[in-house]
Amino acid sequence: VHPDGSISWVMGQAVPEKDDAGRVVGYVGTITDITERKRAEEEKQRRAAILEAQINSTIDGILIVDEKGNKIVQNRRCVEMWKIPQHIVDNCDDKQQVEFVKNRIKDPEKFVEKIAYLYAHPNEISRDELEFKDGAILDRYSAPVIGKDGTDFGRIWVFRDITERKRAEAVLREAQALYNSLVEQMPAG
Repeated sequence: VHPDGSISWVMGQAVPEKDDAGRVVGYVGTITDITERKRAEEEKQRRAAILEAQINSTIDGILIVDEKGNKIVQNRRCVEMWKIPQHIVDNCDDKQQVEFVKNRIKDPEKFVEKIAYLYAHPNEISRDELEFKDGAILDRYSAPVIGKDGTDFGRIWVFRDITERKRAEAVLREAQALYNSLVEQMPAG
């Protein structure tokens, strides 16, 4: 801490200096100013905290898987939507999670085929709907995660529950069909 209250971070290293008999007679050391590195680490932690807050505050389920098939980020909403047990959430291998969640889908083979296809075609973007055995419907969006320098960091999966919207659309279609039927049955003008 400097007299003006500012702080500098330093790293000290010392190596013992020995005489011919092997006795320590002193130390030779260096002190390196690591203030900028510490500030960069603090900024990185701040940004990570903000990103985590954003990811966990959305109504969408978010999962990011790296190019090796390991989960990097998974928000709470994703876990809730898919009803994933904690022991699977804690396992970083996404294959175990896919095996678990496919059993909730009406067409698990198609679900797994689409995942395999997208992993085999890392530059493709996809959007489709997933119908669950219990009647729930999720909008699924997937895209590659590419850095500014072109580095492939994996794939993001975003899930949105559209069950209520789909039910409302079905009710509206039924009402429209009934209306059309009534209009057709009315005598001419």
